[in-house]
Amino acid sequence: MSVIGKSINVVLALLVCLSVAGVAGATLYYQYSVEDLDQRNEQLREENAELRSDLEETQSNLRSARQRVQELNESLQTTQGDVSEVSDTLRSTESQLNATEDELARARSDLREAREQVETLESQVSDLRSENRELVDENEELQSDIRALEDDIEDLNDRIEALEDEVDDLEDDLQRACNSYPANATQPSVCS
Repeated sequence: MSVIGKSINVVLALLVCLSVAGVAGATLYYQYSVEDLDQRNEQLREENAELRSDLEETQSNLRSARQRVQELNESLQTTQGDVSEVSDTLRSTESQLNATEDELARARSDLREAREQVETLESQVSDLRSENRELVDENEELQSDIRALEDDIEDLNDRIEALEDEVDDLEDDLQRACNSYPANATQPSVCS
């Protein structure tokens, strides 16, 4: 094999090695990114499930609080009716009424807190859904990049094969040219 052929082979081998190393590195990076996104998506799904559970529990508490408020309102009306009819139990009834009003205030405060918590949780769920959509979009983009890189690898392999065929043809042409010189003639240095 000639010096030119050896140089070309060395250059081609280096190009192939660099291409393979680069593609392997990029493939590993994208695989890691996809796995990381899959893990993050799973975490978000779990967090969404927990938030839904919390939201259902809060809504249940809210329903209970509303029922309790309704019961307290009914009790208050009954108590007020009894006050007008039973004057001898006024002090006892007033004490009960005060306690009921305190409980009603606590229930209303609890209801306000529950509503605020529901709003906060709904906002968090909305944020998580938005983040989840962004991660799905990013995952699709990464998959598209991987497909493009695979196409580039295939194109490079085709080009390498074509260049190797061209080198073989050039070496054959050089060998034929060297063989066509007369035996007593001085051959060029590339023929040695």
